[in-house]
Amino acid sequence: MKKRVYIIVSMLLMVMLLAACAKSDEQAKDENKKITVSASEVAVLCVDENGTPIEGVMAVFCDEATCRNAYSDQDGIARMDEMQGQVEVHIARAPEGYDFSDNTEIMTPGGDSITFVLTKTK
Repeated sequence: MKKRVYIIVSMLLMVMLLAACAKSDEQAKDENKKITVSASEVAVLCVDENGTPIEGVMAVFCDEATCRNAYSDQDGIARMDEMQGQVEVHIARAPEGYDFSDNTEIMTPGGDSITFVLTKTK
Protein backbone atom coordinates (compact mmCIF):
# COMPACT_ATOMS: atom_id res chain seq x y z
CA MET A 1 0.00 0.00 0.00
CA LYS A 2 2.82 2.44 0.89
CA LYS A 3 4.56 1.62 -2.34
CA ARG A 4 1.40 2.44 -4.34
CA VAL A 5 0.98 5.81 -2.57
CA TYR A 6 4.66 6.58 -3.18
CA ILE A 7 4.26 5.84 -6.90
CA ILE A 8 1.13 8.00 -7.20
CA VAL A 9 2.73 10.92 -5.35
CA SER A 10 5.86 10.61 -7.51
CA MET A 11 3.78 10.63 -10.69
CA LEU A 12 1.85 13.71 -9.56
CA LEU A 13 5.09 15.55 -8.81
CA MET A 14 6.47 14.68 -12.25
CA VAL A 15 3.31 15.95 -13.96
CA MET A 16 3.47 19.21 -11.99
CA LEU A 17 7.15 19.64 -12.89
CA LEU A 18 6.47 19.04 -16.59
CA ALA A 19 3.59 21.54 -16.54
CA ALA A 20 5.86 24.17 -14.95
CA CYS A 21 8.52 23.59 -17.63
CA ALA A 22 5.98 23.93 -20.45
CA LYS A 23 4.73 27.21 -19.02
CA SER A 24 8.27 28.54 -18.85
CA ASP A 25 8.82 27.70 -22.55
CA GLU A 26 5.68 29.66 -23.51
CA GLN A 27 6.81 32.64 -21.47
CA ALA A 28 10.22 32.51 -23.18
CA LYS A 29 8.56 32.51 -26.62
CA ASP A 30 6.47 35.57 -25.67
CA GLU A 31 9.59 37.40 -24.49
CA ASN A 32 11.31 36.66 -27.80
CA LYS A 33 8.46 38.33 -29.69
CA LYS A 34 8.86 41.68 -27.93
CA ILE A 35 10.26 44.33 -30.24
CA THR A 36 12.14 47.36 -28.94
CA VAL A 37 11.20 50.61 -30.68
CA SER A 38 12.32 54.22 -30.39
CA ALA A 39 9.99 57.02 -29.26
CA SER A 40 8.95 57.89 -32.84
CA GLU A 41 8.97 54.35 -34.25
CA VAL A 42 6.28 51.71 -34.72
CA ALA A 43 6.82 48.05 -35.56
CA VAL A 44 4.74 45.01 -36.45
CA LEU A 45 5.66 41.34 -36.33
CA CYS A 46 4.44 39.15 -39.20
CA VAL A 47 4.27 35.41 -38.51
CA ASP A 48 2.51 32.30 -39.77
CA GLU A 49 0.13 30.13 -37.72
CA ASN A 50 3.13 28.41 -36.07
CA GLY A 51 4.78 31.66 -35.02
CA THR A 52 7.46 31.46 -37.72
CA PRO A 53 8.51 34.94 -38.96
CA ILE A 54 7.57 35.81 -42.54
CA GLU A 55 9.90 37.95 -44.63
CA GLY A 56 8.54 40.22 -47.39
CA VAL A 57 5.15 41.21 -45.95
CA MET A 58 4.22 44.76 -46.97
CA ALA A 59 2.74 46.79 -44.10
CA VAL A 60 1.25 50.24 -44.61
CA PHE A 61 1.75 52.77 -41.80
CA CYS A 62 -0.44 55.90 -41.83
CA ASP A 63 -0.13 58.76 -39.35
CA GLU A 64 -1.75 62.21 -39.40
CA ALA A 65 0.52 63.41 -42.19
CA THR A 66 1.32 60.52 -44.53
CA CYS A 67 1.13 56.83 -45.41
CA ARG A 68 4.31 54.84 -46.03
CA ASN A 69 5.13 51.19 -46.77
CA ALA A 70 7.66 48.94 -45.10
CA TYR A 71 8.51 45.28 -45.74
CA SER A 72 9.13 42.74 -43.01
CA ASP A 73 12.71 41.55 -42.66
CA GLN A 74 14.01 38.00 -42.07
CA ASP A 75 12.80 38.25 -38.46
CA GLY A 76 9.28 39.12 -39.66
CA ILE A 77 9.56 42.72 -38.40
CA ALA A 78 8.39 45.74 -40.39
CA ARG A 79 9.35 49.10 -38.87
CA MET A 80 8.56 52.71 -39.61
CA ASP A 81 10.29 55.67 -37.95
CA GLU A 82 9.32 59.34 -37.61
CA MET A 83 5.63 58.60 -37.02
CA GLN A 84 3.45 61.01 -35.04
CA GLY A 85 0.22 60.60 -33.10
CA GLN A 86 -1.90 57.55 -33.67
CA VAL A 87 -0.69 55.29 -36.45
CA GLU A 88 -2.98 53.07 -38.49
CA VAL A 89 -1.30 49.87 -39.70
CA HIS A 90 -2.55 47.20 -42.07
CA ILE A 91 -1.09 44.49 -44.26
CA ALA A 92 -1.26 45.38 -47.94
CA ARG A 93 0.58 42.47 -49.52
CA ALA A 94 1.86 39.06 -48.46
CA PRO A 95 4.49 36.87 -50.10
CA GLU A 96 3.30 34.14 -52.42
CA GLY A 97 1.82 31.25 -50.46
CA TYR A 98 0.27 33.39 -47.69
CA ASP A 99 -3.15 34.97 -47.13
CA PHE A 100 -3.93 37.79 -44.73
CA SER A 101 -7.03 39.38 -43.28
CA ASP A 102 -7.94 43.01 -43.80
CA ASN A 103 -7.32 43.91 -40.17
CA THR A 104 -6.30 47.47 -39.38
CA GLU A 105 -4.65 48.18 -36.06
CA ILE A 106 -4.08 51.48 -34.28
CA MET A 107 -0.66 52.02 -32.69
CA THR A 108 1.20 54.74 -30.84
CA PRO A 109 4.87 55.45 -31.63
CA GLY A 110 7.17 54.09 -28.95
CA GLY A 111 4.50 51.64 -27.74
CA ASP A 112 4.12 47.90 -27.95
CA SER A 113 4.35 46.13 -31.29
CA ILE A 114 1.43 44.32 -32.91
CA THR A 115 1.58 40.81 -34.33
CA PHE A 116 -0.15 39.97 -37.60
CA VAL A 117 -0.72 36.25 -38.24
CA LEU A 118 -0.86 35.21 -41.89
CA THR A 119 -2.20 31.86 -43.04
CA LYS A 120 -0.53 29.57 -45.54
CA THR A 121 -2.53 28.92 -48.68
CA LYS A 122 -3.11 25.32 -49.65
